[in-house]
Amino acid sequence: MKPILFAPSATSFTSNGLGRLNFISCTITEERNGMYVLEGTIAEDELHASALEMNSIILAKPNHSSANQAFRVHKIVKPMKGIYSISAQHISYQLSYIPTMPFTISASSSACANTLAGLKSNAAESCPFTFWTDVTTVASYKQTAPASIRSRLGGVEGSVLDQFGGEYEWDNYTVKLHKFRGVQTPNVTLRYGKNIIDLEQEKEINNTITGVCPYWMDSEGANLVILTEKTVDSSTASSYPFKRTVPLDMSGDWEEAPTESQLRTRAQAYVNASGIGIPKVSIKVSFVNLPDTEEYKDIAALQSVNLCDYVSVQFEKLGINVAAKVVKTVYNVLTERYDSIEVGAIRSSLAGTISDQNSEIQGYIDNTRTMFKNFDATIQDDIAGATSWLTSADGYVMARKDANGHWKELLFMDTNDASTAHNVLRINQNGIGFSSNGVNGPFTQAWTLDGKLVIGGTNVPSFTVYDSSNNIIFQTSRSGTIWNSTNSSMSANGTITATSAVLASCTITNGSLTITSGNTTIFSVSSSGITWNLPNSSMTSSGTLTASGAQLNGVFSCGGTYNVKIENGIIKFFKNTTQTATIDSTGSSWSNNPELHFTVDNIRINTGADSSTWGNIWAGKDNDNKSRIRLGAGSNSFNLVDDRIGITVNDGEFEVDADDKVRLIARNDDVVIYSDGGDVQIFTNSFAGSVVVSNQYSSVRLDDNGDIELTATRDIRLSANNHIYANGTRID
Repeated sequence: MKPILFAPSATSFTSNGLGRLNFISCTITEERNGMYVLEGTIAEDELHASALEMNSIILAKPNHSSANQAFRVHKIVKPMKGIYSISAQHISYQLSYIPTMPFTISASSSACANTLAGLKSNAAESCPFTFWTDVTTVASYKQTAPASIRSRLGGVEGSVLDQFGGEYEWDNYTVKLHKFRGVQTPNVTLRYGKNIIDLEQEKEINNTITGVCPYWMDSEGANLVILTEKTVDSSTASSYPFKRTVPLDMSGDWEEAPTESQLRTRAQAYVNASGIGIPKVSIKVSFVNLPDTEEYKDIAALQSVNLCDYVSVQFEKLGINVAAKVVKTVYNVLTERYDSIEVGAIRSSLAGTISDQNSEIQGYIDNTRTMFKNFDATIQDDIAGATSWLTSADGYVMARKDANGHWKELLFMDTNDASTAHNVLRINQNGIGFSSNGVNGPFTQAWTLDGKLVIGGTNVPSFTVYDSSNNIIFQTSRSGTIWNSTNSSMSANGTITATSAVLASCTITNGSLTITSGNTTIFSVSSSGITWNLPNSSMTSSGTLTASGAQLNGVFSCGGTYNVKIENGIIKFFKNTTQTATIDSTGSSWSNNPELHFTVDNIRINTGADSSTWGNIWAGKDNDNKSRIRLGAGSNSFNLVDDRIGITVNDGEFEVDADDKVRLIARNDDVVIYSDGGDVQIFTNSFAGSVVVSNQYSSVRLDDNGDIELTATRDIRLSANNHIYANGTRID
C-alpha cells in the first residue's frame, strides 16, 4: 500500500488524510518489546512531499497481519540529490511525553491490569491511549516519583515489564501486553545450512560445547576421581567438525569421593539437562533480491510469521531441531513483504557490559547448571553443591543505569548481551530474582524486599532449611513437605506428631487437641475426656450429653455398674455390663437384670427377678394396639386398659369393662363377697334387669317383676320367720 499522510493534530485515521505518499522506499522495523519505527525516502517534488513536517503522521501497514499503524515524523533529512529521508516513530512513543504520578498496586493476579489502568488514571496530562492485558502474574507495582508512561511500561527498574513480564503489541492508541504475543507451537520450519548461512549463527555453532570431562577432587587435592573413558559427550557431538570438550568440576556435588559410576551418571544427566551440544539460535534471514531464486523456496514460509512467533530451526548438518522466537522484523511497506527477519536473539551493542572473553566457555557451563537438579542428594550433597555453584560461577555481569544516568541494578547473565540472555540473576533495591527467560522474566525464583520468597521454575523446585548439625528442620517440594522441630514434626508419609502446636483453629498441646471457632471451644479431646459444643449436640466435661437431630447406637457407661444401651430406636437402662439380649418393640425379650426400657410405644421397668415371679411396670400399647398400664406380671398384676380395668391374683380375676360389666372369676376356688358388720348388696338400677347368683347345681334369681326364683337339682330349704309361697299359694 502507499502510506497516507495526516496532519500532526490528527487522531482518527479512517480517511485518506492529506493524501497518499509516493515513497521511493519505506520499511517498518519492529523488535520484541523494543523499537517500532518507520524509515523512508521520497523525492522532494513528489505530490504531498512538501506537506511533510515534523510531527506529521504517516499511516502505513507494519506487517502482513496487523492493521495500518500511525507513525509520527521525528526526523527529516534535507534533500540530497532531491531525496528526503524520513524517520518516524510509532504513535505510542507519544507516551514518553505523558507523565504519570506515583501510585502503588498490591500483588494479585489482576495486578498487571490494575497497574496499566493506574498509569492512565494517574496521568498528569490527557491520555488518549487505552490499555489491555491477559497477563496474570502475581506481583506488586510501586512508583515513587512522576515518570513518563512509556518508561513505566518498560525499560526502567520496577516497570510493568520488569514486574509482570509479557510481550507488547502497539496498536495505534491501544497498548496490549500479551502473556505470549506470538504462536507458541512452531508451524514453520527454517532449514539452516542448505541455502541459509548467517555469520553470527556460524559463530554460535562453532562455539557450541559438545562434551565434558567430569572429575571430583577432595579439598586437599590428594584424591581424584575421573572416568575410565575420561569424557561424556552429547548425543550430537559427532555432528560437529571436531569436539569442543571442557573440564567439569563436580567436587562440590559430593562430600565424600563418589564411585566412578556415580560420577558418570551425574555428568551424563548434566549434559542432557543443560543443552550441551545444541547451538544457540541467532539467525538473520534477508529476503532482498531472493524472490526469483531457488534459495527463496527454502525461506518463503517465513513470510507468514509474525513477531514473537516460535519457529522450528533445523540444523540439517547437525541433525538438531531447535525452537526459536522471531525477535525482529523489517517489513517493506511498498512490496508488502518482509525484507528480513531475525530469529533467536536481537543484535545490539556490547556497551555497558563487563565480560571476560577468556572465561566464556566455563561461564556457559556454570550458568546452565542452574537448569539441572534431578538427583536425590544427601544433606551434605546439597550444601556442598550450593557452595560449589556459588564459588565457581562465571559468566557476564552488567551494571545498568536508570533514565537519569544513576546506577540502579546488576545483571548476572549467561551471555554478554541483556537482549540475548536466557539465565539471568537480577539484583536491585527491590530484591533478587532468577529468570530462565531473559532479563524481563518472569522471575520464577525471587526474594523481594516486601518479605516474599518465591521458589519455582521448570524443574521440580525444593526448599530446605537445615540446623547447624545439618539436620533437616523444614523441606518442601512438589513431592511433599516434612519438618522436624521441638514441638512438632511431619514425616515423609504425612504423619504429624505435635506436643504444642496451633493449626489454624486447632491447638495441640501436651497430648490434648482443641478446635475453636472464634473464642468458642467446639471440640476438645484429652486424657481427661471429650467435650464438644455443636449446633445439634454438646457434651460437658462431666459427661452430660445433649443432642437434637442425632442418631446414637451402642452401649454407654453411666459409671459404676449402670449402663445405657441404644439399639433399634430403644433406649435401655440396665445393671451390669453383660446385657446382650435383643430388644423388640414390645419389650417381650428381657434379661434377668434390672432394666428400664423406653421406646416410641411403651415404657417398661423390670425389677430383675425371674420372669415367672418378678413384677414389672409397663405402660404403652400392647399387641392389640390398646393403651395399657400394667403393674406386676404373670399371675399377680393390675391392668388399666383404655376399655377396662382388671386385677389378677393367682387364679382369680376382677374386671370392670366399658360395657359397665363387673366380673368376678375364681377358677379353682370360691368367690366370696364379704362384709364385716355391714350389709352386702348386689344391686341393679335397671327395672328391666335381674340379679342372678348361680353355680352349676343351683341358682337364685331376682327378676324385674320382684319375684325370687330358686332352682336346685336337689332340695330347697329355707329357714325364715316369714311365709313361703309357691305358685301363688302359701305353702308354709
